[in-house]
Amino acid sequence: MEAEYFSGSIAVFILLRILLCVSLFFAGRKISFAQSKDSIIFKEESMICILLYALIEGLRYGRGIDFDHYRKLYENAFKLRNYWDEETIEPFFQIVNKTINYLGFPYYLMFSIYSSFLIISCFSFIRNHKKVAVYILPFFFFSTIGQSENLIRQFFAFSIILYSFNYLFNDDWIKFSLLMTLAFFTHNSSLVVLPFVIIFKFIKNPFGNLYVILSLYCISWLINSNFWSSNYEYFNLLEKIGYYERYATNSEVWFSGEQQHSLNSSNWFYIRIFLFNVGIISVGYLIKERFSNYNFSFFYGLFVIGAIFQMPTANIELLNRLNLYFYVFWFVVLSYILYFAFNSKESNLQIRIIGSFLLLNCVYDYLISPLIYASEKTSLFVWDVIM
Repeated sequence: MEAEYFSGSIAVFILLRILLCVSLFFAGRKISFAQSKDSIIFKEESMICILLYALIEGLRYGRGIDFDHYRKLYENAFKLRNYWDEETIEPFFQIVNKTINYLGFPYYLMFSIYSSFLIISCFSFIRNHKKVAVYILPFFFFSTIGQSENLIRQFFAFSIILYSFNYLFNDDWIKFSLLMTLAFFTHNSSLVVLPFVIIFKFIKNPFGNLYVILSLYCISWLINSNFWSSNYEYFNLLEKIGYYERYATNSEVWFSGEQQHSLNSSNWFYIRIFLFNVGIISVGYLIKERFSNYNFSFFYGLFVIGAIFQMPTANIELLNRLNLYFYVFWFVVLSYILYFAFNSKESNLQIRIIGSFLLLNCVYDYLISPLIYASEKTSLFVWDVIM
């Protein structure tokens, strides 16, 4: 059943989206003020938010252009060749899909289960970042929602990667390697993040200084899709693994909620992207030594890679998807920036003003804008279709 034949309630979509965001904010706030990592508050809030996230996001119907594709992959889990070339679907994802299918869950609960994997990985992650949980929880939602609703396999792999960091920072290389292997066999593209993870684990400042980073970022805006088209023949190598043709399309649509509804973006939109990234890069660099105990430099480095390649890969879907593994970590860097701006005695008016701009821009792009542009076709839930 195609989503285009049904209509959902915009009011219900707005209400549930706001409910989820508010729940994540207050859960993060309670966790930030809790006195113990294993406190009852942490367990209670995580259970409530995981349930809300899994149900609200998992029960959305027609979410993303690949919704029907993943529904059919699930429904044909034990006869995949009847629908798709099973050699292009990674084995661990097939195993999980078949397990859920064997248990007899309907397709919409399959989406809920994959959504739960993602939010569970976030709660596992914030155990080591409890002081900024009030920011991390909603920002994690903002930074992943536009992509995770569509890229099921990739963000299942991302959830495994995020969980593996618990072992990476404890130098448990066996468990880290095992989880990274599972991520690879969930979505092959996850391999791209591994060398950078190793580099930023051991080298705290590979970029040299702030001016080098800002220079690279500014130069990156001069590189557009024409650069990649001049090297078009190299993408043919990807045909051997069966992914190329499906990804040779425009992916600029994933920049933010606003961009999801208009490819002809205003200059103001691009100005805000530029200022948003420059603000995070600049303030993040200034505070990275203050949060060295929280592996801040590691996540800062991953974000910088994502920011530098954001514009050059904007119109090449394959490259943009790879870059998501890096850029998504703005949710960590911005969380510590706002904590420093509004909670540290070392902060000043300039940093608070920058922090306020980053916060307002983030809320507009990832919360307000998708609600403004919501339509009956994008507000569907399962009950709009099966009832």
